[in-house]
Amino acid sequence: MYTNQRQTQDTKELRRIGGRWLKERRESAGLSQRQLAEILGVEYYTFISQIETGHGRIPPDRYETWANAIGLSLSDFVREILRYYDPVTFAILFGDASASTGMAGSALSTENRQLREQVRELHRLLGKKTMELEQARDRLSLASPAPGDAAEGGRGRRRGDRAGARKGDPEPATTAPAGGGNAAGD
Repeated sequence: MYTNQRQTQDTKELRRIGGRWLKERRESAGLSQRQLAEILGVEYYTFISQIETGHGRIPPDRYETWANAIGLSLSDFVREILRYYDPVTFAILFGDASASTGMAGSALSTENRQLREQVRELHRLLGKKTMELEQARDRLSLASPAPGDAAEGGRGRRRGDRAGARKGDPEPATTAPAGGGNAAGD
């Protein structure tokens, strides 16, 4: 939470979630990391990447420029950054009791709810596609003969029989003549 404290797992998770929020805001503003770095006067755009992956913090003296770049008011930007960078102060100022414990509970539960919703939607879509696939298979099986049918089997046998035949060779008989005699009628 503070730069001189050893980072806990909750702190790392909050920074990661905050970084994701910053990335979403940057992308919705239509900026690349390089473009944002230029606006902020940062020499290396990898600084933006480090912030967005939760491996760093935005220095407070850059809050205003960053907020302007992504189209937020300074107060809205700082309020949201405090949620991720300093949840204790956030809880004192804005009354979020779960943050005052030092836990990432509020942000994590929000992210968990969003992830659960995404999983539900994916399950719904997968079920719909599975049902569509089954319906397509049913229609296909009704429209075309089964592999053992005469049309399908006959075609397959002719291809197999003719595989080694040369051009001009007579077509091999596919069925025996009726009555068990030869082709001449003996």
